[in-house]
Amino acid sequence: MSKTNYAVPTGSYLDEWLEENHMTRTELAARLGASRKHVSQLVSGKVPLSYEVAEDLALVTGVPARVWNNYEALYRADLARLRKDAVLAGRFEEVSSFPIGYLRRSGHITAKSSDRAGVVRQLLEFFNVAEV
Repeated sequence: MSKTNYAVPTGSYLDEWLEENHMTRTELAARLGASRKHVSQLVSGKVPLSYEVAEDLALVTGVPARVWNNYEALYRADLARLRKDAVLAGRFEEVSSFPIGYLRRSGHITAKSSDRAGVVRQLLEFFNVAEV
C-alpha cells in the first residue's frame, strides 16, 4: 500500500509522454478522435481514463493499454485512500480510549502518534473492522 500523501493522475504520465514526443494536447486529441477539453480533463485527473480511451492511447503512443489502465487504477486507489485517511484522522479522538500504548508496545500499532489516520487504520485492522 502506498504511504504517500498525494495521488498522481494518469494525465501526469500522459503529459510526460507528450513532452518527450513533442506532441501537443491538441494533436493528441485529434489523433484520439477526442475533444481538446476531454484530453485536458484527462490530464488533470478530472475524468477517469476509460478502457476504450486506454486502447486508443495504446495505438497513438505505443504504450500498452494495460500500462495506462494500471496508472489509472493506482491513481483512483490513492484518491480513495486519501479520502479514507481524512475520515480516519477525524475519528482519532473516538479511539483515544482504546489501549493504544499497549497495542503499540506489543507491535500491533506501528504508526507514529502524529499519523492519526495511520493509528486509527491499524486499530481497525487489529479488530478486523471497517468502522469505529
